[in-house]
Amino acid sequence: MPRFKARSMFAHAALGALLCSTFLSGAAHAEEASGDWRFRGSLYGYFPDLSSTASLPTGASDIDVEAGDLIDHTDAAFMGLFEVQHGRFGVFADYLYYRIGNSVTDATQVSVGGGMPLPPGVTVDGELQVKMWVFTLAGTYRAFESDSTAIDVFAGARVLQLDTNFDYAFNTDFGPFSGPARTGSTGASSDNVDAIIGAKGRTNFGADRQWFVTYYGDVGAGDSDLTWQAFAGAGRSFGNVDVTVGYRHLDYDFSDSRIQDISFDGPVVGASVNW
Repeated sequence: MPRFKARSMFAHAALGALLCSTFLSGAAHAEEASGDWRFRGSLYGYFPDLSSTASLPTGASDIDVEAGDLIDHTDAAFMGLFEVQHGRFGVFADYLYYRIGNSVTDATQVSVGGGMPLPPGVTVDGELQVKMWVFTLAGTYRAFESDSTAIDVFAGARVLQLDTNFDYAFNTDFGPFSGPARTGSTGASSDNVDAIIGAKGRTNFGADRQWFVTYYGDVGAGDSDLTWQAFAGAGRSFGNVDVTVGYRHLDYDFSDSRIQDISFDGPVVGASVNW
């Protein structure tokens, strides 16, 4: 897989719109009546560094993509969260989607984030596409509530689908890449469903309780050996609109997969509407 150099593709209005969003904002305001139906709809921007190890026919390849490169090479993205709360019970659904692509011409090595250079005189033209979506659905129970703090525990499932594909064409024969094998395609994919448990919450503070901190953590397993996620952030309420900034980490470990592990680590910026 080729090393990609950053180039400006951050002209996508859809990705820019993600800045008006939030991630896992936590429980609704504690002062609202506990028997009311409450809803929260959010969009959020997540700008992580990506790290992964993929086992490809040419050997294992460490993939490390910084947030700036991820943004530059994003062809499409969507991130959203929806929450419903009624009394002590609720449900939330979180969706994250990326489609990342880039191409190289006359590259002198095959890898992402390092690797072996090609022999002298050998170059490769290549195109890489990575598609990923993560969907989390869970039911919640309000375990603690006071005038300023609400904490929910939850159980549910997270689905991950990840596909990588690399089309290549070498300029000359070498090693196993001779004759018709000089051009081809290789890739790896992972489809996982994991059960998760966790907790999330929110604490309001300030004279009018317009400021808040929000926090989230989960852990699970199933098709993956282990998956876990953590988020912490802070924000301010403007009427029924919350603006949040924070930091999120999402991690997967696999054993029986060509993609051996993957993690996302980076900032979140967003806003949500409560009604």
